[in-house]
Amino acid sequence: MAPCLTSQSISLRQIILDGYPDVKSVPGQIQLFSNLKVISIWNFDILEQLPDWIGNLSSLEELSLYQCKNLKFLPSKQVMLSLTEFWHLNVADCPLLTERYAKDGPKWHNISHLSYIVFNDNIVQSSEQE
Repeated sequence: MAPCLTSQSISLRQIILDGYPDVKSVPGQIQLFSNLKVISIWNFDILEQLPDWIGNLSSLEELSLYQCKNLKFLPSKQVMLSLTEFWHLNVADCPLLTERYAKDGPKWHNISHLSYIVFNDNIVQSSEQE
């Protein structure tokens, strides 16, 4: 069963989605929370791609992805660059994503502008946040 979200808490700053192993996509209702600064997604076993509508979350600063074993793609490079406040990406136990977005991977250029990137508890990139 997918999580049910309403816009009653528009000022929500952080959300943790945990334990939806049979959900194929991130709930679109999250777009309603335009003030979100932190999103954590855990245990979405069949999720393969994060949606490009994440680019609508102009306040997003941090994204954490844990135990999403089939996750292969983040939003497009254009979307990632449009998130001007986004600086921190943390990925753990998402083997397909980690391989694809590693410094020597084919999608590194999509995230290389981020100030702080952690894969499986290893700091991959760290620079002063502007």
